[in-house]
Amino acid sequence: MKKLAMFFVYTFIFFISLEFFTPKVQLFYLLEQQIHKFDVVIDEKSVEDTGFSLKINSFDIYVKGIKSVNIEELKITPFLVYNYIGIKNIHLDDTMKSFLPLDIESVDIKYSIFNPLNILIHAKGDFGEASAKVNILDKKVSASLEPSGIMKKRFSQTLKMLKKSKEGGYTYEKSF
Repeated sequence: MKKLAMFFVYTFIFFISLEFFTPKVQLFYLLEQQIHKFDVVIDEKSVEDTGFSLKINSFDIYVKGIKSVNIEELKITPFLVYNYIGIKNIHLDDTMKSFLPLDIESVDIKYSIFNPLNILIHAKGDFGEASAKVNILDKKVSASLEPSGIMKKRFSQTLKMLKKSKEGGYTYEKSF
């Protein structure tokens, strides 16, 4: 029994060490090179490995040479059983102002091996609150939106593209 317990302790220590010493900054730069093939460029100010997570502060994303979004903070926490991406203070480019509000307060993305077929997303901003589920197996995105007053008044054309739910919110479904 003692040998079995020691096996689990050593296995746990191994995985914790693996997570802590993974070169997260280098993996981020590798990702940056890979998305460059699709004309997406990330212009970051600082990338920091905080041990169990990667934190990127104040960066812009350019698509086909056009500044599309500014993000104040991105935190990636990749554990083996639970992965989390937290994005704070997102400001979309002014070209989007006719479709939706430009400021997004936060976006939380979660993936767990306990629910391996779904990626869960929750966002909050000037548009209201939204939640989404991406089913990897069915290749389907299901989203729901509880629009804010600003969204209802100034962006009614965008809301017309969504399906109104019985509860008063809006839904969107798409297969990919």
